[in-house]
Amino acid sequence: MIRGVEDTGAGTDSRWDFFVSYTAVDLAWAEWVAWQLEDAGYRVLIQTWDFVPGSNWQRRMQEGVRLSARTIALLSQAYLASVYGEQEWQAAQASDPQGFERKLLPIRIEECPRPGLLGSVVSIDLFDLDHARAKDYLLDRIRQALEGRAKPNSPPDFPMSSSSPEHPAMSSPARAEPPPSPTTQRTESSRPTSSDTAKQGAPSRTRTVSGLGPAVNVTRRPPVEMLERAAQARDRGEATLAWEILRTYALTGPAAEIPEVLDRLRREQNIGDAWLVIRTIATEGSVSRVREIVGELVRANRRGDADLILFASADRLGDGLSVRPAEREVKP
Repeated sequence: MIRGVEDTGAGTDSRWDFFVSYTAVDLAWAEWVAWQLEDAGYRVLIQTWDFVPGSNWQRRMQEGVRLSARTIALLSQAYLASVYGEQEWQAAQASDPQGFERKLLPIRIEECPRPGLLGSVVSIDLFDLDHARAKDYLLDRIRQALEGRAKPNSPPDFPMSSSSPEHPAMSSPARAEPPPSPTTQRTESSRPTSSDTAKQGAPSRTRTVSGLGPAVNVTRRPPVEMLERAAQARDRGEATLAWEILRTYALTGPAAEIPEVLDRLRREQNIGDAWLVIRTIATEGSVSRVREIVGELVRANRRGDADLILFASADRLGDGLSVRPAEREVKP
């Protein structure tokens, strides 16, 4: 008998909250993850516990992907080489290709790549953590995935100025003017001139990244600084914030800098982040934005990236996405 249906945020016909997809050599990790989740009150389907004698394992596997609100893929070198593992995570990804419902939750249990479409999905990394930290981190990140937001429970620290270590955290009551926000404190080196703006085609709107306390303008930041901030966020375990920084830059950063961003990400072996930038442009960018970036990629001899964006955005943008002949000219 099927248990009462609950609204899990990923459909209303879910029998389980999570289906754990793993390969045999990672059984110990699979049981540990499933135990933590069930102990926290979630409903979990896992082969080693639920595929009992007499059950049709293939049918149960299909039910796991279809009737679970989310699929957890335990990523390891062995899992990435598993045919069944690949089928399971791809089925979950196909049912939520944009990731809006976060139906695929990759959990890395060892240092390993995230090839193909896995590279565009933010993962939960449990390797190099002790038991207590791994448990807390797992449950915290699962909660964030379910809620769709990673806002901390406590307010962030005030961004102290490096030149004044004793800067007060709160303004004096007698002060009539509030301190300028970080969005207005800019150095001349980071502020583009009007000629730079015209050359780079920077949008007139200001886009901000959430989760950083005061609003932070990503559009005006040089790509090197933006990439460093994304890397620092990943180092702190804030993968969602790193993803949002890259996503916002892909949609609002100067189009002329996108080829450089992609080159730097690939040189640093961040293939998944490079694919994220391309996918964001193709799936969320406006017609004019996509056309502008494709033109810049063609001029920078990055025809492969230009074709990827054109192909991925064709169904969404249709005939409105023709590239002008001048934009197809490749530099010698």
